[in-house]
Amino acid sequence: MAWLSLHPVVLDEDRYCYLLNLWVCNPHCVYWVVAVVDKLTDGAIVSPTDADTIDTGNIAAIVLAAGMSQRMGAENKLLLEIDGQSLLRRCVMTIKTAGIGEVVVVLGHESERTKLQVEALGVECVTNSEYESGQMSSVQCGLSALSGVSKATLICLSDQPMIAPKHLLELIQAFDNLHPDKQIVVPTYNEQRGNPVMISESVRRQVLQKAGSPGCRKFIDDNPDLVCWLPVKDSAFTTDIDTREEFQAVRDYYKNNENQGFDEKGSV
Repeated sequence: MAWLSLHPVVLDEDRYCYLLNLWVCNPHCVYWVVAVVDKLTDGAIVSPTDADTIDTGNIAAIVLAAGMSQRMGAENKLLLEIDGQSLLRRCVMTIKTAGIGEVVVVLGHESERTKLQVEALGVECVTNSEYESGQMSSVQCGLSALSGVSKATLICLSDQPMIAPKHLLELIQAFDNLHPDKQIVVPTYNEQRGNPVMISESVRRQVLQKAGSPGCRKFIDDNPDLVCWLPVKDSAFTTDIDTREEFQAVRDYYKNNENQGFDEKGSV
């Protein structure tokens, strides 16, 4: 199992919650939970964001960036900047910094303008010609464009600027520790459903094979036995931007908190 190779570190509140999350996603590993607790005096616990021990190269991601930003008025919210980076570019850089192997960006509204934000970042850009029909068509478009060689896919919203590489690594590590019966990871914060969502390659294929499929959300709702609802401690998973006021609030947060931006190497 993947956790066998993780480095021991000191227990703190975050890692305790991570251990609890592992148990939620894999209740059959209760014997391991007990064994770890027995060793707490030695500081033995797994870290949820140890990038050196998480295989991200075998993970794909799609970025949904086709919407019309109707609640933002005339502005395309994905072009608005926080800490010198547009929302769309920031999202893609977060994914690339996490080491995700294959990234597909689904464009639609003002596709030429949005493409300029990410085309030099080593991602594949595809255009959803039916973007006006809603997000579900973009999910289908993105999932269809993937090569299918990765073991799992992150479905990412491009308007969640609080999401950082550590959050993606948390989801990937939870996926790696799933019980075999589970194939989907959905983060929840204060019992609120969040994003990104992570699905196995098997689920991706099933979603695409269903004629007239309404997308992943309906598949998740129809297959609760496949889902690990992952409690998380960070509101980043449920923070997105739909209005000018929401954008201003997030931008003010970054103004008031140092070291939140990307440096020249793309790290955070």
